[in-house]
Amino acid sequence: MHNSYNREIGRRVVTSWRHTANFLSKTQFDSVPVMRAVVRAAQSLSLVLLLFGSASCNSSSDNRIDKQPNVLLVVVDTLRADAANKQRDGIAIMPRLTEFAAESIYYPNAVSPCSWTRPAIASVMTSLDVDVHGVYFIVRRAERAWTTDVLPQSLDTAATLLQQRGYRTMGFQANGNLSAETGFARGFTSYRFSLDAPANEITDAAIKELASTELPFFAYVHYNDPPAPYAPTERVRDAFG
Repeated sequence: MHNSYNREIGRRVVTSWRHTANFLSKTQFDSVPVMRAVVRAAQSLSLVLLLFGSASCNSSSDNRIDKQPNVLLVVVDTLRADAANKQRDGIAIMPRLTEFAAESIYYPNAVSPCSWTRPAIASVMTSLDVDVHGVYFIVRRAERAWTTDVLPQSLDTAATLLQQRGYRTMGFQANGNLSAETGFARGFTSYRFSLDAPANEITDAAIKELASTELPFFAYVHYNDPPAPYAPTERVRDAFG
């Protein structure tokens, strides 16, 4: 029963990934009406646990490389989930995102394990609560020096475990709290970090590398546009008045 359940989840994951890849390739991230990818980090927690479970719980006979699903995790930092279904003058603000959610496994009641990025993503990557992985602060005083909490090397992550199973693991990152120095690059074959890079640059880098990647892969794409200063284009200004 357990393996049968995971195979069904794996089938849904592959379907969701195909919709995600199609959505990612068509979205213009420089405009608010179709802005910036998939869901907030809180929803991504449920998604990554689902993906991680489907990739790791099957028997060894089901774990051959050619049968492993690709895993695409897209995080939009601080994007409110309730903003995705908004309309203006009867027109959907994010129509592709709404369409994607309707065709996918959707968790409307997902709750982030913490109020800010570093500990929340540590939970996403490890499936551990904040009190367990211990990533709390940007800076804190330890003994007589100031230090910053980093992701402990002793913890397994989605990237390290999938890499052990033969996945090519890729990270595309724009949030300063998740640089390689904070431990979040561990387990990734490549980890492209560009501080506060706009979403279109992150998307272009991801699509370029994915296009030349042999299967299977785990790609983690993290956008930081919502909390960053936003300079809307004229087209967006006209749409929103």
